[in-house]
Amino acid sequence: RSDFVLIEIRAGLDSRWKRSQDRGRIGDPTEKERFLAQEKAEEVASDDAGQALNATAALSDLVIINEGGIEELYSDLEDLWPTLTKLA
Repeated sequence: RSDFVLIEIRAGLDSRWKRSQDRGRIGDPTEKERFLAQEKAEEVASDDAGQALNATAALSDLVIINEGGIEELYSDLEDLWPTLTKLA
């Protein structure tokens, strides 16, 4: 579709693990091994309700690396805006 841009926001496992622990959300894994198993399960869908993150990422038009703080992510997204308006 010419009116849709899929953006992958990518962060490494260590960053995602730290963020998960910092959030402390109920239901989030508290053991790293369980976290890694959950992450692996989300990479490939085993049924229609699965996330299939790898397949979705392969379809992305643009990628933002999200290894910094929230302010850096916001800045990266703002920097991306001119590119998005050119694609529209």
